Amino acid sequence: YKQSAGDFRGIQNNTTYTAGVPSFQIGSVNFTGGVFIANYSCNPVSSTISYVVAGNMNISFSNTTDLFAIHRLATLSTTAATAKLFMQVGGDFTISGVLGEFNSNNATGSEVVNLLGSFNVSGGNNYFNVIPNYGGNGHALALTINGSVVISGGNTYLSSESGLLTANLQGNLTVSGGALSMKGGSGNANINLVNNFLQSAGTLNIYNNTLNSSLDAITWTVNGNFTQSGGVISFSTNAASTAINTLYLKGSNYT
Repeated sequence: YKQSAGDFRGIQNNTTYTAGVPSFQIGSVNFTGGVFIANYSCNPVSSTISYVVAGNMNISFSNTTDLFAIHRLATLSTTAATAKLFMQVGGDFTISGVLGEFNSNNATGSEVVNLLGSFNVSGGNNYFNVIPNYGGNGHALALTINGSVVISGGNTYLSSESGLLTANLQGNLTVSGGALSMKGGSGNANINLVNNFLQSAGTLNIYNNTLNSSLDAITWTVNGNFTQSGGVISFSTNAASTAINTLYLKGSNYT
């Protein structure tokens, strides 16, 4: 799938509550501009949207108005969309360019996201879960990344709103620019980094929401070596939060 401009909607129905449920099976994705929305509809019967990419998924934002979203509609009138999401990328997932927006699921349904390759971010405002501070539709999210995570720019949330986050990162996590936030809303979180953490610049926020505080604990475990030569690690950006966020260092080296 290739897109450089225009507006694509897999399903567009903002009139009735009986829209279908999309299922995407794609070889690879190369998105460089425009609007892509797999589903823009509201069905109060909970169902699962499937978005599966066999190979690499490349998003390169050319304009700040560019948008790539799997499920976008949050409510129709006063009825919340309830869609669940299953998302899987078989190769590497790369987001670059200016501060366009990636958004996985704005509905209330839970998410399972499997990235079988690496996750590389150098641009974009990137939100797994609901867009920030839309707490009414926050939901549980299970995130697995088999390859490395490299953050060199942009603004990325592993879970940008409320709901339980379970994240299993199998490779190294490297932050050399931009911002990576693990949680942006209430709900407990458990982030397990199997290998090494390396930070030379940029910001890593364990909890990032200056508007809404949280009572829920976040646990981040680093099983490999921990190296921070620059940048900032913030346990919480909200001074009113009373949650105890914990970082466990289990590797043999800390620098």
